[in-house]
Amino acid sequence: MSFDLNGCSSFQGLHRFWKFGQITAIETEKWLQSQQDLIKKLELSAVLQGHTGCVNTIEWNNTGDLLVSGSDDQQIIVWNQDGDEITSFDSGHRGNVFAAKFMKNCNDSKIVSGAADGSVIVNQWRSCESGCSDMLHRWKESRRVKQVVLDHTCDDCFFSCSEYGEIYAYDIRAKETTVLMNTDQSVKSLATCLVKPTLLAAAFDRDGVKIFDLRKMDDSLLNLATAHSRIMDKGSSMIATFIEFNRAGTELLANYHNDSVYLYDVSPERSAGPKFADKLEQIRMKQDLGNEDDPNTVLKSPYFEVQFREADEFVLINNYIKSVETLSRCIAQVEESWRKEIATKEQKAELAILYQKRGESYLKRGYAGDAMEAIRDFARSLELFPMNKEATIGILDGLVEYRQISKVNQWKTILNDRFSTSYAVQEENPNGKKNRLWTMLTMRSTRDFSQRFLGARNSRTDIKQARFFGGNNEFIVAGSDCGHLFIWERATGNIIRLLKADDHVLNCVAPHPKIPLLATSGIEKFIRFWSPLLTEDKEKYSVFAPENKQTWIQRDHTNAIEDTVIENMRMERRITPMDMIRFAVMDERSGQIMNCRPS
Repeated sequence: MSFDLNGCSSFQGLHRFWKFGQITAIETEKWLQSQQDLIKKLELSAVLQGHTGCVNTIEWNNTGDLLVSGSDDQQIIVWNQDGDEITSFDSGHRGNVFAAKFMKNCNDSKIVSGAADGSVIVNQWRSCESGCSDMLHRWKESRRVKQVVLDHTCDDCFFSCSEYGEIYAYDIRAKETTVLMNTDQSVKSLATCLVKPTLLAAAFDRDGVKIFDLRKMDDSLLNLATAHSRIMDKGSSMIATFIEFNRAGTELLANYHNDSVYLYDVSPERSAGPKFADKLEQIRMKQDLGNEDDPNTVLKSPYFEVQFREADEFVLINNYIKSVETLSRCIAQVEESWRKEIATKEQKAELAILYQKRGESYLKRGYAGDAMEAIRDFARSLELFPMNKEATIGILDGLVEYRQISKVNQWKTILNDRFSTSYAVQEENPNGKKNRLWTMLTMRSTRDFSQRFLGARNSRTDIKQARFFGGNNEFIVAGSDCGHLFIWERATGNIIRLLKADDHVLNCVAPHPKIPLLATSGIEKFIRFWSPLLTEDKEKYSVFAPENKQTWIQRDHTNAIEDTVIENMRMERRITPMDMIRFAVMDERSGQIMNCRPS
């Protein structure tokens, strides 16, 4: 379904299709959520005031007409879609509330919550007068409950996880809980999937993200981790603060502490997911290359000649962020066109060069994980054209970064045999450090990531989320230590919108289930709504803004994406004394201490 969004005719056309039954209401909602033109127009549309402490959790109900929030003030507040407070009540917890969700098939009257005091509570509010609630159940099985998720096999059931390694199952019809798992490592996040209700994903401190079948919890179905964390033996630093399945249950999103946001293919087939260790071996062992061409000699008239030049110019001024963005847009465009028609040899050559150039930009940019992204791009290039000398040298450069000395020696031989070129390594292991060997065996029991979304910083808190957004999950959204709301385009991995959503740290992002609306919260005591502003005259509309005109206008930091990413990647990824001071700053408006614990 495609409409021109350059004018109101697009919405008229949408209405016409809907009126005559050519599209359903659900298809209309998905279309609206999927329009990048609308996402790029997101502006602050409401500021929800009611909490007196940091807002640690926000969740919509299934229909999107109600939002529940929990806070350090130990209150639960229910809001409507317009941002009006419907009811507020004492949660019953005696610690910061980290999780709150509407239970299913109860007319949204039951809310389950978990908190720092280790308790899990179910409150019922709709049957009571406004401001009142009935506590239906209270369990206290562990300490510092970080998340609760619904059990999609049973409307009366849900799960919780804690920093002390327990995963519990609850049934509100029973007094006792069931211990699903009790480990010696913290469990920061859980995820369940509506269409695959027997799946449970858990994020562990040391073991990374694992996916289980609820009917057999003694062994995981899938183990998820990035290849660079495995070969550098950094499993303990790959802690996911939030995980989420997509609607189809085929993908899982993970926001890692001290790292980036990663997307995994979690299809059950053994062939699913990227296998670049295998791919490198296949390319290296390939024989009979006498008839293979160099892509640079095949490509006579580049379709992306202007973009090639732009990317090269960015490289000359050391602007590798822009170079990667430019090349990523071109790659996405080519890959999309290949789904519709068979590619010519020249088109394949152009894509091979695009991959090669992006890989070179990744290596020069040098952020954590960039060397692995580069190796993957060089491998993609060599799959198309094995006789690409620059991509072969790029493979060597990436392997040197990860101190894969035996593999470096193997690829030095390939470089010499295929191109009669030598490769000099100045010092193979300057720090005396050893990494694991990156082989098919290393990754045999681990599913590697499919895509990375870089730019946000996740160091100062351990409840920072990343969520799917859009009718067909076309976008990824996440908060950041810098207080910005990041919105990435899935197709390119590029940041398309950057909004200042919290004056301190933005933790929570809750996409509306039906319309292009986002709710956000963080260290501030406010919840903010973001929806498309359907007028070009922002200055004129500012009189209707939900806050001070100048502050409202300056929340859009999209033009500062590059500077923000550079700053976030430059900052040392650890909690500093200054961070601790920020978490205890005096709120000038209320005169109350912001009692926010970062972990």
